[in-house]
Amino acid sequence: MTIRTVGPNSDFPTIAAAMTAAGPGDTIHLESGYSNETATILFSGMTIFGGMTSRGIVLNLGTGIATVTLTGTAPIHLHDASDGNGIIGNAGNNRITVSDGVDAVDGGLGVDHLIVDYRHATGAVTGNSTSNFTEAGGGGRTVTITDGTIEHFTILTGSGADTITTGAGNDTIRTGQGASTVSAGQGVNVIVGGTGSDTITALDGGNSVFAGDGSNTVTTGGGRDAISTGIGSDTIVSGGGADHILLRGGADSVDAGAGSDRLIINYGAMTSAVTGGVTGGNLATGYVGHIADQVGSFVDFQRSENFFITAGSGNDTLTTGDGTDVLYGGNGGDRLYGGGGHDQLFGGAGADRLRGGLGNDALTGGAGADVFVFGTINETGTGGGHDQIRDFQSGTDLINLAGIDADTAHSGNQAFHFVGSALFSSVTGELRYADGMVSGDVNGDGQADFAIAVGPSLGLTLHDFVL
Repeated sequence: MTIRTVGPNSDFPTIAAAMTAAGPGDTIHLESGYSNETATILFSGMTIFGGMTSRGIVLNLGTGIATVTLTGTAPIHLHDASDGNGIIGNAGNNRITVSDGVDAVDGGLGVDHLIVDYRHATGAVTGNSTSNFTEAGGGGRTVTITDGTIEHFTILTGSGADTITTGAGNDTIRTGQGASTVSAGQGVNVIVGGTGSDTITALDGGNSVFAGDGSNTVTTGGGRDAISTGIGSDTIVSGGGADHILLRGGADSVDAGAGSDRLIINYGAMTSAVTGGVTGGNLATGYVGHIADQVGSFVDFQRSENFFITAGSGNDTLTTGDGTDVLYGGNGGDRLYGGGGHDQLFGGAGADRLRGGLGNDALTGGAGADVFVFGTINETGTGGGHDQIRDFQSGTDLINLAGIDADTAHSGNQAFHFVGSALFSSVTGELRYADGMVSGDVNGDGQADFAIAVGPSLGLTLHDFVL
C-alpha cells in the first residue's frame, strides 16, 4: 500500500493524477487547504485522507468498487455508481450518495448527510434511518447504515408504495407514484409526496410538507409548519405552531390545532361561485367553518385563525373572522366581508361589494362598479387608524354609509348630508371630503367622528355615496 500526496507541493497536482498512479488499497493524502476537484475512485480498498481546511472535494465511485474509507476531517462529497459499495466516513461533514446495488455506509464522526437516490426503484422502498432502506420485489437496492453515524437524510423513491421513517435530523423525503407512508422525526424536514395517496407524519420542528395530488393525510407536531396540498381530498391535522396551510381544491378537512395559524385557500381556477367562511369560534381558540365551490371542492376547517382566500370567476361570497385576513374575489360580482381584523380585500374585475368590518382595513375594488360598505362608525377604523379605499373611481364606485346613524341625538337611523369640502359647522350629520379623506360628524361638535382614506383630487360629489 502506497501513500500518494496531492497538492501544489507534492508529486501529484490533482486527485485524478494520483488515482491514475494508484492501485488497490492505496491512500490518497490531500495537502492542507487542497480544494475544489471532482475525481473518480478507480480501485477498491482506497483511503482518502484530508484535513479540515480542504473544501469542495467531490469523489465518484467507479464501477466495481467494493470499499472506500475516508479519514481525517475534510468535508467530502462521495457519490456511488451502480454497484454495491462499502463506505466509511471520516470526522468531517460528509455528503454521501447511494443509488444502486447493496451498500453499507458508516458516516463516522462529523455531521454527515446520506442521500438515498432510489428514484428508479419500481418496488416499494421500506426502512428507517437507524438501520437500512431496501427496495422490495427484487430490485436489488439496499443500503445498510451504521446507527448514529448519519445525522441528516435525503430519501428519494420511485413508483412503489413506500414506508419511510427518519429520526431527529433535518431530513428531505420525496416519494413517487405509490401510496406511501412517511414518518419524519423532530427536525426541520422537507417532505414531498408524489401522485399517490400518502400518509405523512412529521413531529415537532419547522416542517415543509408538499402532499401532492392524491388523497393525503398529513399530521404535524408543535413547530411552525408549512403544509401544501394538491387537488385531492386531504385531511390535515397540524400541531401547536403558527402554521401555514395551503389548499388548492378537492374535498379537504383541516384541524389547524393550537397556535395562530393561516389557512390559505387557492380556488383561483374555479369558474363556479365560491361561498362560505367562518360559522363559529373566536380568535382565541380558532374558527370553524366551511368554504365550497359548486362543483365538488370544499374545505371544512376548525381552529383556524387567519385566512388568505382566492376565489375564481364566479359570483363569490366570503366571510372571515377577527384575524388578519386577505380575500381575493376574482372576476365575478363578489361579496367580501372581512370581519374584525386588519384585513385586505380585493374585489377583482366584477361589480363587487366589499365590507371590511372592524379593524383598519384596506379595500381594493378592482375593475367594475364596486360598493364599499361601512355599517357602523367602528367599521371605518379603530385605535386611531382608519380604513383605506385604494382605487375609488368617482362616478362608478359607491361608498355606502347608510348603515351609520348620522345623528346620534335622535332615535332612528338618520342620513348624512354632504357638504363637499366645506368645514364642519357644528351641525349633526355633516359629511365632507377634503385632503383625501371622507369624514363625518354624528354628534354636532364640529369634529370628525370617523374618517375613511380614499385619496386626493377625486372630486367626490353626493352621487358617489349611498347615505
